[in-house]
Amino acid sequence: MSLKLFRRGSARCLGLLSAFVTILLCLYYISMGQPTLQPKDTTATITIIGGSGSTSSNAGNANGALLHLPLQHFNKNSPHKIKINDQETLEKHKYVILQQKQQQQLSSAVGSIAVSNDDETGMVVDNPNWDGKCYILNESVTNITAGDEYPKFDFQPEWIRTKEYWDRGFEERFEAQKSDKERPSLKIIVVPHSHNDPGWLKTFVNYFQADSRQILNLMVTKMQEYKEMTFIWSEISFLQLWWDQAHPTKQRALKRLINSGRLEITTGGWVMTDEANVHIYAMLDQLIEGHQWLRNNLNVTPTVGWSIDPFGHGSTVPYLLSGSNFEGAIIQRIHYAWKQWFARQQNGDFIWTPYWEKQGGTQSNKQGQLLMHNMPFDIYSIKGSCGPHPYICLNFDFRKIPGEYTEYSVKAEFITDENIEKKAQLLLEQYARTASLFPHNVALIPVGDDFRYNKEREVDQQYINYKKLIDHIMDNKRLYNVDISFGTPKDYFNEIRKRSESFPTFKGDFFVYSDIFSEGRPAYWSGYYTTRPFYKIMSADLEHNLRAAEILFTIAYNNALKFHHENAIKIFEKNYEKMINARRNLALFQHHDAITGTSKAAVMRDYAMRLFESTQDVVKMQESTIELLIQNGTSHHNFLLSELERDNFSKLPRKTPIPLGINSIGSDFVDINLGLNGEKAKSTSFVIYNSLAQKRLEVITLRTLVPNIKVYNELGAELRHLQINPVWNITDPYDLGINTGSSSAGRIRVSTRQYEVMFVAQLDALSLNTYRVEIDEVNYKHAMATIYCDECTDTTTPPSVTTNGEFTVKSKPAGDVQLENNHMRLLFDEKTGFLKTVTRKNKDQKLLQPMQCAIKFAAYRSAQFHSGAYLFKTDPEQSEREKDRKTIYDELPNISEKTVCCQTIVIDIDCFLAPKKLSLTRPAIYPFSSSQYPYPILSPDMSQVASWHTPSVYSAASTFRNPYPSSLPINTTIPSDFPFRFSPSLMPSVHSSPHHVLNSHPAVVTPGPKQDCGQDSTTNHRFSSKKKEQMLILQLRKLNAIIILRPSLDFLVQF
Repeated sequence: MSLKLFRRGSARCLGLLSAFVTILLCLYYISMGQPTLQPKDTTATITIIGGSGSTSSNAGNANGALLHLPLQHFNKNSPHKIKINDQETLEKHKYVILQQKQQQQLSSAVGSIAVSNDDETGMVVDNPNWDGKCYILNESVTNITAGDEYPKFDFQPEWIRTKEYWDRGFEERFEAQKSDKERPSLKIIVVPHSHNDPGWLKTFVNYFQADSRQILNLMVTKMQEYKEMTFIWSEISFLQLWWDQAHPTKQRALKRLINSGRLEITTGGWVMTDEANVHIYAMLDQLIEGHQWLRNNLNVTPTVGWSIDPFGHGSTVPYLLSGSNFEGAIIQRIHYAWKQWFARQQNGDFIWTPYWEKQGGTQSNKQGQLLMHNMPFDIYSIKGSCGPHPYICLNFDFRKIPGEYTEYSVKAEFITDENIEKKAQLLLEQYARTASLFPHNVALIPVGDDFRYNKEREVDQQYINYKKLIDHIMDNKRLYNVDISFGTPKDYFNEIRKRSESFPTFKGDFFVYSDIFSEGRPAYWSGYYTTRPFYKIMSADLEHNLRAAEILFTIAYNNALKFHHENAIKIFEKNYEKMINARRNLALFQHHDAITGTSKAAVMRDYAMRLFESTQDVVKMQESTIELLIQNGTSHHNFLLSELERDNFSKLPRKTPIPLGINSIGSDFVDINLGLNGEKAKSTSFVIYNSLAQKRLEVITLRTLVPNIKVYNELGAELRHLQINPVWNITDPYDLGINTGSSSAGRIRVSTRQYEVMFVAQLDALSLNTYRVEIDEVNYKHAMATIYCDECTDTTTPPSVTTNGEFTVKSKPAGDVQLENNHMRLLFDEKTGFLKTVTRKNKDQKLLQPMQCAIKFAAYRSAQFHSGAYLFKTDPEQSEREKDRKTIYDELPNISEKTVCCQTIVIDIDCFLAPKKLSLTRPAIYPFSSSQYPYPILSPDMSQVASWHTPSVYSAASTFRNPYPSSLPINTTIPSDFPFRFSPSLMPSVHSSPHHVLNSHPAVVTPGPKQDCGQDSTTNHRFSSKKKEQMLILQLRKLNAIIILRPSLDFLVQF
């Protein structure tokens, strides 16, 4: 047989040789003590080397440079799955093909856990249900814990009126330190800087043209003249624009300054990211984008962080910087009580430690720790940072520009031979007081502010005057006993490490940020958490679409290279620029004045347009890449259409219905293969794209033009469990009658133009799955929902237009709604639709003690002043701390739908009374089987019973009844745009198969794997009070319907 294979040609020879090499590799791994390599299936894992050039083959590596892509096999006989021939890929493109690791054979029964001790990484748990190892994590032990210290703070101290915490106690300690001969000598590092916001009062481009370009030009020019001057730069977004326009001589000069250490790139992120609203992946992506640009253009990697303007600091950024091998980082905006506490304890330099540590780990191998420096005073300006007394610091801001009249330009005097001794003594007193707050007696003094050094006159003024002071002090070093010089943050960290052997450790965060320096009263910066929420949604939308497009692009581009699709290669290379632009627009929006919503309206619109255009680009890229991947040797183009239609950045996307039951002539969905036949489309296909690296069991939601349909999966099997829901006309103000004078204003109507179809899909990791929809003239009635509603008919509607369409509408029975299956019984309030009780069942189906649930909506009223885009302050005249808004629900109609429903849902249960979201199952970080999942899952083997309880059985009052325990509340309110928030990506396919017919422009359903539901969909944040009430009532109507389940399936959703 082998001889016959050899006679067939070189391809067979190479294949056999590759198989032989694979066997040798397996034997090598076994000889090295690895577990036996016996994959669970024949799917190979292909590790594609990413942009960083890493060659690590660890399938569990979290390095962003590697994409681990288990790809489905694709051939003519199975057109629904993607295939890349493994042997050809290995030979032609030298991909690293890794066999999936076999789960370790355990002597104990299935489900048991084996624990081993790893000397370097701590305790390791091997579980056959986990695909690899899981490390046991403990809470880290630190010297300072934020949660322990925060309750001890005095938030109304005596010094709050003076805005300065420096009191007699600090002064006495300072005087005592002067006579301490063992205290290290005073060391001062002066750091010129300019904080450049990539958008705030002006747009990103306008700031660059007006200020940032000139700042960089002046620094490159003047620092060649002023040999001792240093400078730092953080915003790579501005640096990239400058670099692209700079003359080569200036580019070379910048490189020389950086290599000499006089100009330091700090942090190196695309922007100085916000730390409260940003998603961790977007935060990391902007850091990667900036570091890659620096590496490619300047061959430099930053080692010190500089984060002086975000409104509060969390532990995520230090953790990421620690993973990037940073030496330290500097922070500024933390609560004024923390400022005083760090100064009092002399703990302003500390090691920020994650809240967790690996069990058995040692201090030397703890990961995520980073040395931090807290700027001890209020703000990073010269006035607020040279020392504890701002009125003295004003004397040392030497900017005097004709036409500018500021407090510092009036007060500051240039240094002359007559005043230099007096000024030097005055300045050193402030510097020495700053250094007294640290045991090492080193002070880092920033000299700059927002967009400083944008005038040549200022560069000269600041440098010359500070140079005179520094030279005078150093010439009289014996007199002053001080070492002072220009420097950078890196110099500061190097110096304090020489002087201190250890630093205190800290865990926790610095939210919420509060200051007092503007008005002498606490100002809490929590308003920006919710300012302009629509733009925050747009950021998350672009984030997940960009990541999905990156994965598809990587696979499709390499597939085109493999099969020599020259046209596709050219298109991909051209579109790659759009992907880079999308990355940078997303990174730009993570700026601390962008995603926070604290920029001017015109600037926010500029951000929104960038996000919108990039979202459009990456969605188009998803379409084109999937077209290439699902085709089998054909060259059709533009036959995929995104399910979500986006008109402009100010509106939420709309779902495009599947084109069934429409005339093909004159339709936008013209079949590219079947031609124009004038008949109604009876079949179409769509593709579901799972962009996650794990299997998913998802409820897919489609829109159709007709209710009579059936769905076939990728194997050609008809789905038995299908649910057809009504689409409610509640989102169109005209239909609602708002401001139209219609007597039917506010009525809820069933759409007669669109229908909602739900079914369950099991999706493999990183897979494309083709589904087909056909017209069903016979058996679709069993999948139609039954609507229980008292006010869903409109007597003013003409007889030719029915409001119920294909759905049966019945009067809603009195009493609460009960749902029950083999595992639990749920009771919902008949008026509000909110969950009232949860009763679990034991193994014998007997009811256990019910748990009472209470869901309330409360609101704080904002104060007329001291609240806004940045701040939030409650109205001091509000008599009640919380205002219950539940009474509004009593005036609204309640709708229930009794339907055939899909299967799995997770109820997020908490031990506290804060509302939680009821959400569809999404892949967990660690996959559990249904028996292991920490929350109850309604599995397919359960049966459910839906019924109403009469008021005589259960009281409708949402109060607790003793002796029941505290409720485990579930927020079951889901907005009307819920379906596309959680669905995985759907894209229609057109390739032929025995199971479906090629059709035109089917819809693409894109998921929001990273988005949460329940977000505000409005973009105008300045509504009138009447408009606000109308929008509130509209939102409440969206939420006030319950889906009641048929016994065959186990899925619970509340709209």
